[in-house]
Amino acid sequence: MCFDLESDGEQINEFAWKSRLGVKSEADFKEQEDGVAELVNLINSGCLIIGEIIKEFDLPILSNHGASPSSDYIWDTLDVEMLLNPERFSYGLKTPHSAKPDTELTYRLFKNQLSRIIVSQSNLDAVKELLPSKVIEAIYQISSNSNWALLGYEYFVKQSNEFFRPNPTNQNISEQTFNQLTEKLNEEGNKVVIAPEFLWNTLSHQFDLTFYSDSKSLGFA
Repeated sequence: MCFDLESDGEQINEFAWKSRLGVKSEADFKEQEDGVAELVNLINSGCLIIGEIIKEFDLPILSNHGASPSSDYIWDTLDVEMLLNPERFSYGLKTPHSAKPDTELTYRLFKNQLSRIIVSQSNLDAVKELLPSKVIEAIYQISSNSNWALLGYEYFVKQSNEFFRPNPTNQNISEQTFNQLTEKLNEEGNKVVIAPEFLWNTLSHQFDLTFYSDSKSLGFA
Protein backbone atom coordinates (compact mmCIF):
# COMPACT_ATOMS: atom_id res chain seq x y z
CA MET A 1 0.00 0.00 0.00
CA CYS A 2 1.44 3.36 -1.11
CA PHE A 3 0.14 6.61 0.33
CA ASP A 4 0.73 10.34 0.58
CA LEU A 5 -0.48 13.19 2.77
CA GLU A 6 -0.59 16.89 2.13
CA SER A 7 -0.55 18.75 5.43
CA ASP A 8 0.88 21.68 7.37
CA GLY A 9 2.51 19.31 9.83
CA GLU A 10 -0.62 18.96 11.95
CA GLN A 11 -3.77 19.41 9.88
CA ILE A 12 -4.29 16.93 7.03
CA ASN A 13 -5.45 18.73 3.90
CA GLU A 14 -5.30 15.87 1.38
CA PHE A 15 -4.64 12.14 1.49
CA ALA A 16 -4.52 9.32 -1.01
CA TRP A 17 -3.44 5.72 -1.14
CA LYS A 18 -2.99 3.00 -3.75
CA SER A 19 -3.55 -0.63 -2.90
CA ARG A 20 -4.44 -3.83 -4.74
CA LEU A 21 -8.05 -2.61 -4.61
CA GLY A 22 -7.28 0.62 -6.46
CA VAL A 23 -6.76 4.26 -5.54
CA LYS A 24 -8.68 6.24 -2.92
CA SER A 25 -8.43 9.84 -1.78
CA GLU A 26 -10.27 12.36 0.38
CA ALA A 27 -12.61 12.93 -2.57
CA ASP A 28 -14.08 9.46 -1.95
CA PHE A 29 -15.32 10.28 1.55
CA LYS A 30 -18.03 12.61 2.79
CA GLU A 31 -16.15 13.03 6.06
CA GLN A 32 -12.38 13.35 6.02
CA GLU A 33 -12.14 11.56 9.35
CA ASP A 34 -13.66 8.42 7.80
CA GLY A 35 -11.01 8.35 5.08
CA VAL A 36 -8.16 8.94 7.53
CA ALA A 37 -9.53 6.14 9.74
CA GLU A 38 -9.57 3.73 6.77
CA LEU A 39 -6.02 4.72 5.85
CA VAL A 40 -4.86 4.15 9.44
CA ASN A 41 -6.52 0.72 9.46
CA LEU A 42 -4.59 -0.22 6.33
CA ILE A 43 -1.33 1.02 7.83
CA ASN A 44 -1.93 -1.06 10.95
CA SER A 45 -3.00 -4.15 9.01
CA GLY A 46 0.49 -5.57 8.50
CA CYS A 47 0.81 -4.77 4.80
CA LEU A 48 3.92 -3.21 3.25
CA ILE A 49 3.71 0.59 3.59
CA ILE A 50 5.30 2.67 0.81
CA GLY A 51 5.77 6.42 0.71
CA GLU A 52 8.18 9.31 0.25
CA ILE A 53 9.68 10.68 3.50
CA ILE A 54 6.86 9.04 5.42
CA LYS A 55 9.06 8.15 8.38
CA GLU A 56 9.78 11.81 9.08
CA PHE A 57 6.50 13.47 8.11
CA ASP A 58 3.42 11.43 7.24
CA LEU A 59 3.56 8.61 9.77
CA PRO A 60 4.17 10.91 12.78
CA ILE A 61 1.08 12.89 11.75
CA LEU A 62 -0.99 9.73 11.40
CA SER A 63 0.27 8.45 14.74
CA ASN A 64 -2.02 11.08 16.27
CA HIS A 65 -4.88 9.19 14.60
CA GLY A 66 -3.79 5.75 15.82
CA ALA A 67 -1.24 4.62 13.21
CA SER A 68 1.49 2.47 14.74
CA PRO A 69 3.18 0.34 12.06
CA SER A 70 6.29 -1.71 12.68
CA SER A 71 9.46 -0.49 10.96
CA ASP A 72 9.64 -3.96 9.38
CA TYR A 73 6.75 -2.92 7.13
CA ILE A 74 7.91 0.55 6.01
CA TRP A 75 9.51 1.24 2.61
CA ASP A 76 10.48 4.91 2.56
CA THR A 77 11.42 5.66 -1.03
CA LEU A 78 13.77 8.48 0.01
CA ASP A 79 15.79 6.19 2.30
CA VAL A 80 15.94 3.45 -0.35
CA GLU A 81 16.98 5.88 -3.09
CA MET A 82 19.81 7.24 -0.95
CA LEU A 83 21.05 3.66 -0.55
CA LEU A 84 20.75 2.84 -4.25
CA ASN A 85 22.18 6.10 -5.54
CA PRO A 86 24.07 8.02 -2.81
CA GLU A 87 25.60 10.32 -5.44
CA ARG A 88 22.30 11.65 -6.78
CA PHE A 89 22.41 15.44 -6.52
CA SER A 90 18.69 16.01 -6.04
CA TYR A 91 16.28 13.64 -4.28
CA GLY A 92 13.33 15.94 -4.88
CA LEU A 93 10.57 14.15 -6.77
CA LYS A 94 8.79 15.72 -9.73
CA THR A 95 5.55 15.90 -7.79
CA PRO A 96 2.78 18.51 -8.04
CA HIS A 97 2.31 18.28 -4.23
CA SER A 98 -1.17 16.89 -4.58
CA ALA A 99 -1.82 13.64 -2.72
CA LYS A 100 -3.29 11.52 -5.51
CA PRO A 101 -0.71 12.15 -8.29
CA ASP A 102 2.08 12.12 -5.70
CA THR A 103 0.95 8.66 -4.60
CA GLU A 104 0.95 7.40 -8.18
CA LEU A 105 4.46 8.76 -8.81
CA THR A 106 5.82 7.34 -5.57
CA TYR A 107 4.39 3.92 -6.38
CA ARG A 108 6.06 3.97 -9.80
CA LEU A 109 9.35 4.93 -8.12
CA PHE A 110 8.92 2.03 -5.68
CA LYS A 111 8.54 -0.42 -8.59
CA ASN A 112 11.64 1.05 -10.23
CA GLN A 113 13.65 0.74 -7.00
CA LEU A 114 12.49 -2.85 -6.58
CA SER A 115 13.55 -3.59 -10.17
CA ARG A 116 17.01 -2.07 -9.63
CA ILE A 117 17.49 -4.22 -6.56
CA ILE A 118 16.32 -7.43 -8.24
CA VAL A 119 18.43 -7.11 -11.42
CA SER A 120 21.60 -6.18 -9.52
CA GLN A 121 23.00 -8.67 -7.01
CA SER A 122 25.43 -6.05 -5.71
CA ASN A 123 22.52 -3.71 -4.99
CA LEU A 124 20.67 -6.47 -3.18
CA ASP A 125 23.70 -7.34 -1.06
CA ALA A 126 24.25 -3.66 -0.20
CA VAL A 127 20.72 -2.83 0.89
CA LYS A 128 19.06 -6.07 2.04
CA GLU A 129 19.98 -5.53 5.70
CA LEU A 130 18.38 -2.09 5.60
CA LEU A 131 15.17 -2.98 3.76
CA PRO A 132 11.90 -3.86 5.51
CA SER A 133 12.16 -7.51 6.53
CA LYS A 134 8.73 -8.14 5.01
CA VAL A 135 10.08 -7.63 1.48
CA ILE A 136 13.35 -9.57 1.66
CA GLU A 137 11.77 -12.99 1.13
CA ALA A 138 9.53 -11.59 -1.60
CA ILE A 139 12.55 -10.12 -3.40
CA TYR A 140 14.30 -13.49 -3.43
CA GLN A 141 11.16 -15.18 -4.75
CA ILE A 142 10.67 -12.60 -7.51
CA SER A 143 14.35 -12.58 -8.50
CA SER A 144 14.28 -16.37 -9.03
CA ASN A 145 12.28 -15.73 -12.22
CA SER A 146 14.74 -16.18 -15.09
CA ASN A 147 13.09 -13.41 -17.11
CA TRP A 148 14.82 -10.81 -14.92
CA ALA A 149 18.12 -11.83 -16.53
CA LEU A 150 16.82 -10.41 -19.81
CA LEU A 151 16.41 -6.93 -18.34
CA GLY A 152 19.29 -4.47 -18.24
CA TYR A 153 20.21 -2.67 -15.03
CA GLU A 154 21.07 0.52 -16.92
CA TYR A 155 17.52 0.70 -18.27
CA PHE A 156 16.10 0.97 -14.77
CA VAL A 157 18.80 3.45 -13.70
CA LYS A 158 17.93 5.68 -16.64
CA GLN A 159 14.23 5.31 -15.89
CA SER A 160 14.83 6.32 -12.26
CA ASN A 161 16.08 9.74 -13.35
CA GLU A 162 12.60 10.51 -14.71
CA PHE A 163 11.20 10.67 -11.17
CA PHE A 164 13.59 13.31 -9.79
CA ARG A 165 14.11 16.97 -10.40
CA PRO A 166 17.10 17.53 -12.71
CA ASN A 167 20.50 18.60 -11.51
CA PRO A 168 21.06 22.35 -11.77
CA THR A 169 23.30 23.62 -14.54
CA ASN A 170 25.14 26.89 -15.01
CA GLN A 171 22.74 28.00 -17.74
CA ASN A 172 21.50 30.89 -15.59
CA ILE A 173 25.05 32.29 -15.36
CA SER A 174 26.81 33.76 -18.38
CA GLU A 175 29.89 31.88 -19.59
CA GLN A 176 32.06 34.93 -18.95
CA THR A 177 30.84 35.27 -15.35
CA PHE A 178 31.20 31.53 -14.77
CA ASN A 179 34.81 31.56 -16.04
CA GLN A 180 35.68 34.61 -13.95
CA LEU A 181 34.19 33.04 -10.85
CA THR A 182 36.07 29.79 -11.50
CA GLU A 183 39.33 31.73 -11.80
CA LYS A 184 38.73 33.64 -8.55
CA LEU A 185 37.73 30.56 -6.59
CA ASN A 186 40.84 28.71 -7.73
CA GLU A 187 43.05 31.37 -6.15
CA GLU A 188 44.54 30.57 -2.75
CA GLY A 189 42.87 31.73 0.45
CA ASN A 190 39.37 31.79 1.88
CA LYS A 191 36.58 33.28 -0.20
CA VAL A 192 33.20 34.84 0.53
CA VAL A 193 30.63 34.63 -2.28
CA ILE A 194 27.46 36.70 -2.06
CA ALA A 195 24.78 35.54 -4.50
CA PRO A 196 20.98 35.68 -4.89
CA GLU A 197 19.19 32.60 -3.57
CA PHE A 198 18.04 31.39 -6.99
CA LEU A 199 21.73 30.73 -7.85
CA TRP A 200 22.54 28.75 -4.71
CA ASN A 201 21.77 25.33 -6.19
CA THR A 202 23.75 26.06 -9.34
CA LEU A 203 26.81 27.39 -7.54
CA SER A 204 26.79 24.74 -4.83
CA HIS A 205 26.66 22.07 -7.50
CA GLN A 206 29.51 23.54 -9.55
CA PHE A 207 31.79 24.59 -6.70
CA ASP A 208 32.63 23.58 -3.13
CA LEU A 209 30.48 26.32 -1.59
CA THR A 210 28.07 26.66 1.31
CA PHE A 211 25.44 29.42 1.46
CA TYR A 212 23.74 30.73 4.58
CA SER A 213 20.85 33.04 5.33
CA ASP A 214 18.96 33.91 8.51
CA SER A 215 16.34 31.27 7.74
CA LYS A 216 18.16 28.48 5.91
CA SER A 217 21.45 27.07 4.82
CA LEU A 218 22.40 25.12 1.72
CA GLY A 219 25.68 23.47 0.96
CA PHE A 220 27.22 20.67 -1.01
CA ALA A 221 30.80 19.55 -0.51
